[in-house]
Amino acid sequence: MGAHQELNTALHRLHLLAGRPSLAEIAQALKGAGISRSTIHDAFCSQRLPKWKVIDALVEVLSSQAPGGRPEEDQKVLYEVWLRAAEESDEQHNQGPQTARERKAETHELLQRALLSQEIPQINGLELASAVTGNDHLSGAARSLARLGATTHIG
Repeated sequence: MGAHQELNTALHRLHLLAGRPSLAEIAQALKGAGISRSTIHDAFCSQRLPKWKVIDALVEVLSSQAPGGRPEEDQKVLYEVWLRAAEESDEQHNQGPQTARERKAETHELLQRALLSQEIPQINGLELASAVTGNDHLSGAARSLARLGATTHIG
């Protein structure tokens, strides 16, 4: 489980402990903090990591409504979880999207490893495509497979 999912689970648990107040009730309690209902909803449901300001305010409200709640302790714990989630998010963002050429090279390498085995007899990619389609009119996928190389192993 990633840190963002841990944070989400902890928020839901805190919401339960607080007696499951409605979104409107939470928004009313946070009225002075400038946090909208949609932002509160997103904090519980979105795959995007909320800002700490939002989590901090939610923890304050929910923890103080929970019997035996300890807002300061809960805020410290959830801050650590939020920080880990933010670091994970930054790591994923810094990796950035692959270029089309990188994806193509990676896909080609994966296909070669998956399809090319010394234990399986080789057949020509065009022959494979013809055999699969039942005729010499090759589909786009079959032509792509044929372009992978002169020979392709099938597993």
